[in-house]
Amino acid sequence: MVVPAPQPFARANLTVYFPHDSTLLTPLQRQRLRDFWQTHSQKAGSLQIMGHADDTGNATHNDSLAEQRAWAVVAWLRPNLSDRHRLQIGGQGDRQPVHADPAFNRRVELTFVERLEPKAGN
Repeated sequence: MVVPAPQPFARANLTVYFPHDSTLLTPLQRQRLRDFWQTHSQKAGSLQIMGHADDTGNATHNDSLAEQRAWAVVAWLRPNLSDRHRLQIGGQGDRQPVHADPAFNRRVELTFVERLEPKAGN
């Protein structure tokens, strides 16, 4: 039996949601971001921040709105970012719906990938 080598990274995900046609983070979503970032801010790694929109409105508007949502999250995190955090920021417009209810598609998905240091003796 072959045992796979341990992965040199750990992944954590968070999705925050936005009101219709808005880039404002509600108090609940800010708290969720705060909790997530308190856990990961001292770790070295990459953070992907990808904005999304529902399918109300035209594609150009939704693309712009999705990217603006991603940048709203970056602006909120900015005081706590350092050079040990590599960022990837973007927007998918309405091209990646996750639910029939549009409220679940008005979101930003964060993925933090932490680089794990090999333990001595491995």
